[in-house]
Amino acid sequence: MTVVLTRPLVGHLHGIARQLTGGDFEALVLWCEVAHGSVAYLLAPGADASALLDCLGRVTAQPELARPVTLRDLAAVTGIPRETVRRKLERLSAQGHLRRQAGGLVIGPERVPLPASP
Repeated sequence: MTVVLTRPLVGHLHGIARQLTGGDFEALVLWCEVAHGSVAYLLAPGADASALLDCLGRVTAQPELARPVTLRDLAAVTGIPRETVRRKLERLSAQGHLRRQAGGLVIGPERVPLPASP
């Protein structure tokens, strides 16, 4: 299987990495996993994500539907050591990119980065 990433997509990911994490790609991966894990259960395979998410990927109609993701799950999914995950999540939380709630972490929707202008 071949995956092709367009130059704008790669540039966008690089920009988000700098904006969110100062270039820390492990922290970016963790942030992306929280974003995905919080809403993936709401979307059946092949479902139209735009029925639930806005253009920035946020659950707008009912943000309380976002399911918290745990540190343990993130360490298991990414293979990043648990203590490293904890430290990076703590930094992302302190910066407002993640929000703690009962059961884990969700994205701080007010801090979702906007795509850079072309």
